[in-house]
Amino acid sequence: FVDLNSTFLPDGAFDMILAMDVFEHLVDPVEAVEQLWRALKQGGLLFARIHAEVDPSHPQHIAEDFGPTFTRMAELGFVEKWRDRALWGHLLFQKIG
Repeated sequence: FVDLNSTFLPDGAFDMILAMDVFEHLVDPVEAVEQLWRALKQGGLLFARIHAEVDPSHPQHIAEDFGPTFTRMAELGFVEKWRDRALWGHLLFQKIG
């Protein structure tokens, strides 16, 4: 487990990063994507669940609009390789750029 608020990830160190049930808790998911992009090796994979619905019973879900996150991912060169259509939000991206 890594807390991106307090832990520096080395550049180009990881072949794969798993980020499940993370992005909806972040104040700045775009910044997190940038950190993860730097930490992945070229061709590396990011497997994540990036989704949240407005739900008063989950006040810890502070991010709800991931449009800017997906836009930044595309700008950085993350390419979606797989999407689980049976469940919400399971995605696999590859670092191409």
